[in-house]
Amino acid sequence: MDTTSDTGPAGRPQRATAPEARRPRAAPSPASAQPFGPDAATILATEHWSLLGFRSLIWNEAMSRATVFLSVLSAAIITLALLSNAAGGSHTTTLALVLLPVVLFLGIATQLATVDAALAAAIVVLAVRQAGALATIAVVTAAAAFLLVWAALVAWERHTLDPVAWTTPRFPTPPDHP
Repeated sequence: MDTTSDTGPAGRPQRATAPEARRPRAAPSPASAQPFGPDAATILATEHWSLLGFRSLIWNEAMSRATVFLSVLSAAIITLALLSNAAGGSHTTTLALVLLPVVLFLGIATQLATVDAALAAAIVVLAVRQAGALATIAVVTAAAAFLLVWAALVAWERHTLDPVAWTTPRFPTPPDHP
């Protein structure tokens, strides 16, 4: 019978007897061609979720610190306002010069640069006015203190984050890359 003819009875299928034909062949998977093997997707997914969890922890920590700082700052301002209404100006200035530097230290520890600089300026105004200087001198020194503290905190923050900017991811590195 001619192989191009489709008439006639169909022949019975023949079985292959070679050893390769007896074992089932796995279809080639795209994962097996990866340089990290068939578990590359699992490894990368695990790393991805670990990084997301780490980012969430950092974000929560930063927001918690900011919340504590702003709460303490608000409490200090309310305390000073209540004392000012009850006792008068001289006692309020003395307490402010004791209380506000502590709040400023807390703010520097939490790294909210603009609020910290404003708080430093307020402390300078209080100190300069307590020393008996004119209001114009107090405003100029407060502005200078604001700019100095703000610039110093921003420079410190950049210096702190500088090593992170120059790092490269180490995982996963394909075998053909150094």
